[in-house]
Amino acid sequence: MIYPKILSTLIKGVKMNHLFRQNYLYREELIERGKIILYFLIFCLFVFNVTIAGSDISKSGTTSGVILEIPASPRGLAMGSAVIANSPDAAVFYWNPALATQFNKLTICMVSTPWLVGTHYNYFSTVIPTSFLTVGAYISTWSMPDMKVRNEYYPLGTGDKFSAGDIVIGVAVARDLTDHFTIGGTIKYIQERIWHSSAYGFALDFGSIFLIDIGNGLRIGTTLMNYGTEMKLAGRDLYHYHDPNENMDGNNESIISGYVTDGWGLPLIFKIGISTDLVNSSHLKWVVEIDARHPSNNYESLDFGTEIIINKFIALRCGAERLFLKDENISFGVGFGLKLPLSSYLTSNFDYGFRDYNQLGYLHSFGLEIGF
Repeated sequence: MIYPKILSTLIKGVKMNHLFRQNYLYREELIERGKIILYFLIFCLFVFNVTIAGSDISKSGTTSGVILEIPASPRGLAMGSAVIANSPDAAVFYWNPALATQFNKLTICMVSTPWLVGTHYNYFSTVIPTSFLTVGAYISTWSMPDMKVRNEYYPLGTGDKFSAGDIVIGVAVARDLTDHFTIGGTIKYIQERIWHSSAYGFALDFGSIFLIDIGNGLRIGTTLMNYGTEMKLAGRDLYHYHDPNENMDGNNESIISGYVTDGWGLPLIFKIGISTDLVNSSHLKWVVEIDARHPSNNYESLDFGTEIIINKFIALRCGAERLFLKDENISFGVGFGLKLPLSSYLTSNFDYGFRDYNQLGYLHSFGLEIGF
């Protein structure tokens, strides 16, 4: 009689284990659905702020570190900066460091962009995937040609020349926490320089990607960019000779004095984006993305971008940046990308982006990405 009891106990144990597993899977499914609803509500809240709500004060021109707002890649330039949730491009650490886990080989990229009013922007980065973490670094620079030094006494120039430039150096890490959730972060050093004066600061970027198995895949990306210190200009250009009392004779008329500048915060930006593949076949892939942007130095707005990839060889892109932004014209962009397989181990991508900045003119950006 003992064997039937043992068998009955084992069957009950198996049933309870199966029931426990079902309950566990059900709870996990509820958690995943809860995350989806939460992200969707946040996105709807941003859309509401962009289209209806919003402050009457834009705070435009109240931050430093303008280089941090320059689109860092031809792909992002062409797609209206709506690239924080879809496949990584040449400047993954600029857009969303969490996307770096999608690289499966050592990759370097170089971007050159002749910027507005005769200035120039360059970007260089490397991505190193490992078994545990994806790590990398990047450097971006903005520079201008030398200009004459002028003052009220020498309006045509003193004979000296000055220049200005910015530099950003970043180190980043990213990791897949699950098959559906990835996080990443970047720490960066920022310096602005004009003639003999400069300002510097430090900032952090945080990013995440959440994948949802709906249709061809729904990707929700979030980024918090440029959370950091204030920047304060200092240098010998701020020093001058001063007479503390011009009405007194015999005093020192050449007391060295200096101006003290205020500190200016960095352009803090929070973005949440939703991207999906409308078509995903062996010969054609059609990606669309829409991002909600909440900056600290302007009104809320939306970015939209789309990309069509044909035979995994050529990509056609277009987009618009800062839709519904108050008192600003919409900036449209187009571009393309070419995949150039050099060998079974070496691949390369060439990207071109074009953006119309209305009264400021047109921009052309060129990028080259090589994977080893």
